[in-house]
Amino acid sequence: MLYETFPADRRLFESRSFLSGLGNRVAKHKINDEKALEYFLHNSVEHPVRTIMDELKNYHAERLTAAAITQTYHNMIEGGLEYGLLTTGEAIVFLRIDWAESETLLYHLAEPTAEVQAYPDHAHLWTAVGQYLAFSLMAVGLPGQRKLHGQDERRDVMKNLKTWLEDIETTLRSLPDGKW
Repeated sequence: MLYETFPADRRLFESRSFLSGLGNRVAKHKINDEKALEYFLHNSVEHPVRTIMDELKNYHAERLTAAAITQTYHNMIEGGLEYGLLTTGEAIVFLRIDWAESETLLYHLAEPTAEVQAYPDHAHLWTAVGQYLAFSLMAVGLPGQRKLHGQDERRDVMKNLKTWLEDIETTLRSLPDGKW
């Protein structure tokens, strides 16, 4: 999993021999003053470390997002729901399960603040309230068109789904303290 997150073709230091060569090149240059030291530290240490930390933060964010969506999907299957959502307060992920292909989770990412700014002439449609209302109407559906998914159907679907090996609580506990 680590190599998927930090693939070899995206590494700043390709190999141990590269680092050794870098060390040899640096050893040949004298650091006579503070400016040369600052330049060396910035290019050889600070920039690569900052890049690695940014990638690590993205990795943790992707894990948390995957865990949250997976948990919501699981709850939707268990409850026999066609529609569900999760929100961060700034973004809303609207979810839908097509029970004919229940292994596929359909989604729509909404960012109401940005969408209202992008479409000021129809801002009321893009507000969080407007999007929640539209989603709720879709979820309720027309009378006579709603299909309930019984326990047998839910159990059959769950048997055919792959299992996520960790829940969101496990993911949260695995993250560095104070970072989330």
